[in-house]
Parts: sequence; C-alpha cells; structure tokens
Amino acid sequence: MTGRPAAVAPRTRLLERLLGAVRPEFRSSLLVFDADDPVFGGGACRIEQCRRPARGQGMCPGHLQRWVNQGRPDLAVFVAATDPGWQRQRPNARCRVDGCGYGSARSGMCELHGQQWQRAGRPDLEEWRPDRPIKQPAAGVTCRIEHCRLWPQAASPFCHAHRQTWNANGRPDIDEFAAGFSRDVVTEDEAIRLDRLGPQLALEIQYALQCRRDEHTTKTFPTVVMQVVRFLTTTTVNRCSTGRKATGNGRSAGRRRRTRTRGRC
Repeated sequence: MTGRPAAVAPRTRLLERLLGAVRPEFRSSLLVFDADDPVFGGGACRIEQCRRPARGQGMCPGHLQRWVNQGRPDLAVFVAATDPGWQRQRPNARCRVDGCGYGSARSGMCELHGQQWQRAGRPDLEEWRPDRPIKQPAAGVTCRIEHCRLWPQAASPFCHAHRQTWNANGRPDIDEFAAGFSRDVVTEDEAIRLDRLGPQLALEIQYALQCRRDEHTTKTFPTVVMQVVRFLTTTTVNRCSTGRKATGNGRSAGRRRRTRTRGRC
C-alpha cells in the first residue's frame, strides 16, 4: 500500500513558477538599466560625453542641479559650455596667489598663504602680496587623484580638499580611494536595490519589473520603484501577491492595523 503524495504548498509552487519565469537580466538584487532603456531609462543626458540617464530638462540629476545652481542660464549655452564630469571629477579651487599650486582653504587661499595674510593684518586681498615664499613640493608632484593637478598638502598624498574627503571617510587605502574618483559610480536614482527584501518578495518585484518591460506601456523610473521597495522594507509584509496579512509580535502588533497587499506589486 502506497501513501498519497504529499501536497505541494501553494507558496512553494509560486516560488518555483517565479524561478522559472524571471529572466536572468532581472535576477539580481541590484538592477541598473541603460539610459536608453525604453521603460526604465530616461534617455542620455544632453551634456556631451555624460552617460547618465536624463531626468529633467534632458539632463541627468547632477547636471540639472548644476544648471539650477547657476541661476538657470540659457540651456543651449549651458549645454555647450558645461563640464561633462561629475562634481567629484571637477577641478578643486586653487589658491588665488599667483604661482601657488595648493588648493584653496581659507579666503580663497591655501593654508600657508592664508596664515601669512592673517599675520599681515588681513589687508585688502587685491593689493596684498606674500612677504616670503612658501614651502613647495618637489617639481611635478601633484595630488594622487588622477584628474587633480593641485599640490599635495604637507605630507599627505592628496590636495587640501581631497585630504579632507579622505579623512572624513576614515582614511581608507590610498590607491583604492584614488581609483574611486575615476570609476563610474551608480547613483541612487539610477539603481533598483532589492537586497533588503526576502528572496520570494524580491522575485515578485523582479517579475513585476519584467512584465512592465515586456508591456512597454509606460515609463517607470528606478526612483519610483524604490519608493515601493522602501515601503515594503518598513512593513512586515512577507508576500506581495497573495494578500497575506502583515505579521508582528507583542501587544503592539494586536493594536496595529493589519495591512493586506492587493493585486500585482
């Protein structure tokens, strides 16, 4: 006599179906889409050589903010003249004293010239001239950041501003820190991060995104998807498509209004 086959739990069946349905390009906890993606992209930034997706006025968030900070000048003029590099890849301010290659630290001057100016009684900067030369690094030595041509500060391998950033980040490995300024970094507005969701809930979100791509019905920027993801991570919802109640513990859970998820995520 043989026993009746054990029934497969609905949750297990759903998980198996999701595993078979979600394509490899969506099976990641970090999803990043090209700027020209028909659903999740916004087109390339109109600033030449900038590869980030556009979000407003045809520009990426970084160049859009730069345009706003400059008082919203004529767009055609701004697009033609602005630096395509990200803010962290743009040159830092140089000391205003002629011939000085240190970075600006105080009143537009490096620390050494700023100290001399302070001791001189803070005269008019347009007329003031240093009374003695300052110590300079060896010829040709500059900040370790590839695009920065400023002199390194004291015994540091970095200029004034980059040294401050290095210190603020806990003084990581010098080579790794320097290389980070040359890499293209995925910003929060370009990525969909699912690593804080449970495996099945992440799969359901991935499947929903895959369906949205296949349907080609509307644009869906990663920032919008992340609003949903953040909501899910702040609730105790475990399932996205079955209508299960949220779970909790203790007396507070009994008082809390239980929520249900309805329809597709």
